[in-house]
Amino acid sequence: MSAHPSYCSRLGRKFAPLALSVLTLWGGVSAAQAAPSEVFNAEEKAAIEQIVREYLVSHPEILVDTARALEEAQQQMQQELITTAIDELRANDMVPVRGNRDAKHYLIEFYDVNCGYCKVVRPYTHRLAQEEDVAIFYIEFPILSETSVKAAAIGLALYQQDPQKYFDYQEQVMSYQGKIDSEEQLRVFITQVGGDYDKIATKAMTDIKIQRALRANMALGQNLGVHGTPYFILDGEVIRGAIKDYSVFADIIKRHQ
Repeated sequence: MSAHPSYCSRLGRKFAPLALSVLTLWGGVSAAQAAPSEVFNAEEKAAIEQIVREYLVSHPEILVDTARALEEAQQQMQQELITTAIDELRANDMVPVRGNRDAKHYLIEFYDVNCGYCKVVRPYTHRLAQEEDVAIFYIEFPILSETSVKAAAIGLALYQQDPQKYFDYQEQVMSYQGKIDSEEQLRVFITQVGGDYDKIATKAMTDIKIQRALRANMALGQNLGVHGTPYFILDGEVIRGAIKDYSVFADIIKRHQ
C-alpha cells in the first residue's frame, strides 16, 4: 500500500536534514576534536559518505526510526506552543471570545471573512458553543485579500467598542454569500449592526493596539504552522480545513471530558 502523499512529503522534508544528522553522528568523535577539513581530504570524505549510504541502504529502519522521533519531537513542541498560546489568549482582551474565557473546553479558530469553508463550518461552531462549556477564541487571520485585512481590523475595532456588535457584525460577514471586496460592503455591514462606520474605520486605521493584535495573530499562526483557513485547535487537538460534520468536534470533546 502506498503511503499517503502528505505523509510522504513530510518525510521527504525530513530526509535531507536527517542525512546530515547521520553523517555528523557517524564522524562525531573526530569532528569534536578538529574541523572536518583538517581531518579528511576530499577522497576520504567521499569514501566515508559512500560507507554511510551503503549502511543506510542496508538498515533503512534507522531512517524510519529517526523520522518517527523527529515527528514526535515536533508534535511535542507544537503541544507546548498550543499550551502557551491558550494561556495567552485567555488573558488577551484584544482577542474576541464567545463564552467564558476560563471555560472547561476551548476552541481556537483561525478564519478569514472571505474563506468559503470558514462559512460552511460556522453552524458547527455555533452548536458547539450552545451545547458545551467552551470558550471560542476567534483569531482574525486575513490572508485572502486586502479587504479581508480591512474587515479584520474593523472587526477588532468594533469589538473594543461593543463586543456584542462585533459578534453581530461577524454574523453579517460570515453569512454573506460571495466575496467581500469593497469598503462599501463593510460600511453596510457595520451600519446594519448599529455601528458608526467612519468612527470605527478611523479607529481601525489609527489604533496601534489593533495593528499589533493583527500582527500577533499572524505571528501566532506562523508559529503554529497555520497555512490556510479554517484552522481549529480544540482542547489541544489540531483540525485543518473544513470539517465534514459536527461529530468531529463532539468526538474531541468526549476525549477531553
